[in-house]
Amino acid sequence: MTKKPSILHASNPGMAELGAPLAAVWRRLAAIFGSRYRPERHYMRGPGPKWQESHSASPAQPKIKDPA
Repeated sequence: MTKKPSILHASNPGMAELGAPLAAVWRRLAAIFGSRYRPERHYMRGPGPKWQESHSASPAQPKIKDPA
């Protein structure tokens, strides 16, 4: 029993003509809907005010009692 080729197979002349425009539409849709994530909009640009507040205090001095 021989296998009948699919109508969607590339050897079908109608599919060869349809392939390039279909691929172009797919690439266009991917460009429109796939570029919504913009990493620079979500990038944290450094420590926030809370971090700066807790780290900008003067460095702790060693607690050594004066022998005098």
